[in-house]
Amino acid sequence: MYRIKEFRAFMRTLHGFTDEDFDGIVLSTVKKTTPLHEKERSQVMEAVSDTLTQIAKYPRRCCKRSSYIAIQKAVQYLKREGYGALNHRAIVCPWHAQNKMCLGSSCLFFRN
Repeated sequence: MYRIKEFRAFMRTLHGFTDEDFDGIVLSTVKKTTPLHEKERSQVMEAVSDTLTQIAKYPRRCCKRSSYIAIQKAVQYLKREGYGALNHRAIVCPWHAQNKMCLGSSCLFFRN
């Protein structure tokens, strides 16, 4: 079984998937949803849409922030769907010093 980080790298390399695609893949996999599951597929697509809406609120691209938002949204969605055992710590980005385009205190995950 792949760990999440390895799975993401595999999917990016093999299929060119983005972090936003990964959000939908995780939700579909956990819920065992296929394109033939109309209701569940629609629910997953709404969750992905919500994730993309949140990501789009920020003026600059940041793959770390996009990933963190996708993880948070996936966990929130799965908790609402009854997968309550999922827990996560507050996400703090350690990359701001290396990212010259970091939004700093305007980013949800910036902690100085």
